[in-house]
Amino acid sequence: MDPLPVFSDEEIVKLVVFGSIPSYLLESKLGDCYRVASIRRKALQRFTGRSLWSTNFKSLFTVLERKRKMMGVVL
Repeated sequence: MDPLPVFSDEEIVKLVVFGSIPSYLLESKLGDCYRVASIRRKALQRFTGRSLWSTNFKSLFTVLERKRKMMGVVL
């Protein structure tokens, strides 16, 4: 994979959503924690289909748990 800094934020969001790159690697690849926070926020909104500002965290975690089970992800 090419170095991440050459990708736009939108391209990185898509890579995270599609599982091509784990979000925990973004800090080491980009080196900009503010950019990483923005990218993670956008990816989470896309993944859940909800805005982080309009939902409470309990319902957000419920949605994430359902998505995790549907995808067969084992923690």
